[in-house]
Amino acid sequence: MFLRLLADVRWRGADPKWRSVACCRSASGTAESQPVPLPAQAQVVICGGGITGTSVAYHLAKLGWKDVVLLEQGRLAAGTTRFCAGIVSTARPVSIELKMAEYSNKLYQQLEQETGVQTGYVKTGSVSLAQTQDRLISLKRIASSLTVSGIPCEIISPKQVAQLHPLINIHDLVGAMYVPEDALVLSANVSLALATAASRSGVQIHERTSVSHVSVQKGRVTGVETDRGHIKCQYFVNCAGQWAYELGHSGEEPVNIPLHACEHFYLLTHPLKEPLANNVPTVVDPDGRIYIRNWQGGILSGGFEKNPKPLFTEGRNQLEIHNLQEDWDHFEPLLSSLLRRMPNLEALQIMQLVNCPESFTPDMRCIMGESPTVRGYFVLAGMNSAGISYGGGAGKYLAEWMVNGYPSENVWPLDLKRFGTLQSSRTFLRHRVMEVMPVPQFPFLPSAEAFFFFPQGMEFVGQEALLEQKQNGVYKRFTMFILEDHDTDMDLWPWWGEPIFRNGRYVGKTTSSAYSYTLERHVCLGFVQHFNEKTGEELVVTTDFINQGEYEIDIAGQRFQAKAKLYPFSSLFAQRRRKDEVELSGYQRDGKPV
Repeated sequence: MFLRLLADVRWRGADPKWRSVACCRSASGTAESQPVPLPAQAQVVICGGGITGTSVAYHLAKLGWKDVVLLEQGRLAAGTTRFCAGIVSTARPVSIELKMAEYSNKLYQQLEQETGVQTGYVKTGSVSLAQTQDRLISLKRIASSLTVSGIPCEIISPKQVAQLHPLINIHDLVGAMYVPEDALVLSANVSLALATAASRSGVQIHERTSVSHVSVQKGRVTGVETDRGHIKCQYFVNCAGQWAYELGHSGEEPVNIPLHACEHFYLLTHPLKEPLANNVPTVVDPDGRIYIRNWQGGILSGGFEKNPKPLFTEGRNQLEIHNLQEDWDHFEPLLSSLLRRMPNLEALQIMQLVNCPESFTPDMRCIMGESPTVRGYFVLAGMNSAGISYGGGAGKYLAEWMVNGYPSENVWPLDLKRFGTLQSSRTFLRHRVMEVMPVPQFPFLPSAEAFFFFPQGMEFVGQEALLEQKQNGVYKRFTMFILEDHDTDMDLWPWWGEPIFRNGRYVGKTTSSAYSYTLERHVCLGFVQHFNEKTGEELVVTTDFINQGEYEIDIAGQRFQAKAKLYPFSSLFAQRRRKDEVELSGYQRDGKPV
């Protein structure tokens, strides 16, 4: 709370122009003067004064659109942004997310100099730990992506981890990834700095103003209704965070924004006897499901539990987010992971367990773009606990989208249009966020468990069928086939729907096929079934049943022998590689024989 109040003081004094726009308030929150009236019209109205809304306003102004009004129902940065852990990490598996985080890092680094608002930016670096070889391979894949993007990164040994962070227990580690450019910020201050710069450029900012309705005529935004009057506008941007879902349904033409809030926990400790240095790297332990960062000489540590707690966030009356009720029993597994990773913290005094809402989407990727049903209605929400990492870049790309008609990067993986009406059911979203939060995506977090992992005790749609399959086996088995005697130049190619025969008997159909340039053969995918030859009864398809049969694929009436596999054709890849090596070893670089 002290940091928040300090941020308010710095923000109010950062720009004299702001004082003419916002309503002055006393320490108790009561109004001391009447707020400035809302404009009758604007080119753009943005709803939401957190990191995403202020970032969009900042970048629209940079691109020359200054007839912009930003409305915040409470105070700026008083929503999820206020409780954000402040970790800026570029270690992201999806290319566009990596680019957004990289841009955000660079933006925040120079924002304090640009605005005069202290953002608390400290370049600490981050260390992502690997307890298994599989995790280390995953980190190596990310390291390759970061390297080709020009972001310094290296795979390090456990001993090097201990050198970077003196409190880390390394006995169970096989390696780690070190990204020296990652940073820490004061999240609320970053949002206030963006708002300061936007205000100086002409953007009007109004706190204590709620949007209740978006006006639509002939499929296009025409204005917004607020508790302080109507504003005509050409564009509306929904940056309302956890309220984005219901705000999307408040207009004359509903806009589906599939996200749902869950409780997110992290603890704060008092300073250590020997306080940690400000530049100690942030630690991410994906296998332990936790992150750890320095906080005023002590520790801030949170994570993503296996049994998330969704929130029924229907309350538009909740103007600002407050710390929710502590739940130590729920946080205990994460606390245990923290103490295993940092045993010396057992005697450390805990200051507070923070419990705040965080919005998550069905696929754990943020939502941005223009509504497919309402022209001029743009969305930037559902940041999946990575708002401070993505906020700068996401705001930039959405502003470009609005001004130029398209962003400078391919943001299709984040486009609102990837979701349909089905994913917007409240019931679906409530259950879905409980599934995706424990699933692998501050591979940053959480752990590498299978997509179909569900905790002990949690119910979900299809649970009975899945448990029955686990106990009794499956009756259809997804199988790969490689055509053995197929002439690519002379024979018909498989498409999909070709019959599959096992030992001369029909057992299923292909679902897709493609030519493998590595194997120089056609590969087909399909489902195999097992029927009793006498009764026709459907039987369980076992691994032995797949591996011990002789298969043929029927292409337009002609059968071709096929080799069945349940897993990748590693042996064939190896054979092909050895063949290439032998052929290459017989030639010089100019192509002439040795």
